[in-house]
Amino acid sequence: MHQPRIQQGPFNPSPLTVAIGTTVTGTNNDFAPHTVTEVTNKFDSGILAPAHKFKQTFDELGIVKYYCISQLISGQAIISNHRMN
Repeated sequence: MHQPRIQQGPFNPSPLTVAIGTTVTGTNNDFAPHTVTEVTNKFDSGILAPAHKFKQTFDELGIVKYYCISQLISGQAIISNHRMN
């Protein structure tokens, strides 16, 4: 199970490596609100208050870049055909 988090700074882990079709649940573990916004707006979590979660299923191969609109942080996910352990 992949559970990235935002904790006093950057997305962690980044890059996040997952198999195609994986649903990832991210948690805002920071004291400030954040978003998870894909750079071409394919997805946007909306504002996540501290301790709130966001789920995203990755169904296309490649590199997905995302950022927080309210903070200067960014991350990326690498989506592959290979099953991750």
